Amino acid sequence: NWTHVRRLIGWDRFDTQKAVDAMNDLYRNELRLFMNLFMPSVKLIQCKRIGSKLIRKYDEPKTPLARLLASELANTQKIKDLVNLRNSLNPFQLSQTIDKKLTRIGKMANHKRVANSNFTINLSNNKTVKLTQIEKDTLTELSKYFPGLKVVTKTPNTNAKFTNPKVTF
Repeated sequence: NWTHVRRLIGWDRFDTQKAVDAMNDLYRNELRLFMNLFMPSVKLIQCKRIGSKLIRKYDEPKTPLARLLASELANTQKIKDLVNLRNSLNPFQLSQTIDKKLTRIGKMANHKRVANSNFTINLSNNKTVKLTQIEKDTLTELSKYFPGLKVVTKTPNTNAKFTNPKVTF
């Protein structure tokens, strides 16, 4: 999920059919070819625990196509077709096409979700406290990354040093 989705698309929200179609097009075409024919990956061979430490051994980096060629299936016609396809593609041009499509997809993200600008804190003793501008800015920024964020507060600890008497998180 990280290497194929979050690293490329990010955490943005895509809620239109046009955005879904653009992502499906990217994954079905250029990204599939680039990841399977040109991007090497490592496979975990062994994982050993020594005390509290995990020692992992990986094989050498290979593309999924190279792993397929190393297997006993290497002489089938489908694999030969994949090798011919790889030889006909330019990885740099493919990468540029992927970048252009990702830029186009990024513009389709829904960035409309912003926290309410009327920030107040309701304390347990039914008093309402207005937030400072810095606190409002912080909550606005957090709401971009965590839509629907709810902040639970309690009565401030007046004995604690260096605390804001208005808000305790």
